[in-house]
Amino acid sequence: SGVERSLYMGSDGKVRFVRDGAALVTSPTALNDGDWHHVVYTNASTGSSSASLYVDGTKVDSTNPGVSSTASGNWRAGQAQWSSSWTGSPDQYFRGDLDEVAVYATTLSASAVSAHYSAG
Repeated sequence: SGVERSLYMGSDGKVRFVRDGAALVTSPTALNDGDWHHVVYTNASTGSSSASLYVDGTKVDSTNPGVSSTASGNWRAGQAQWSSSWTGSPDQYFRGDLDEVAVYATTLSASAVSAHYSAG
């Protein structure tokens, strides 16, 4: 039980971070172009852009609120809890490659995200 949280690519090639089927943040362009991309979702407990999505070191979307740090439930990378009613009509299986999935105890700043991308 609890809140389903997923970072996935929809059938339109856009990457989304979704809470229970509703997109919090979405990449403005499709990323299913055959190139590797650095994708980061950050979640702060407060602030006007507490949920942020970065692609290749640049913030591409943000919103408020993010996801409560006290909510129980699953976190998924690459796959949504399969349902065609989820934003972007995700496939049940991610048709790509994931590398270096990381979870941090604190929210990364924009400069930290950019530094991670540059170091890659």
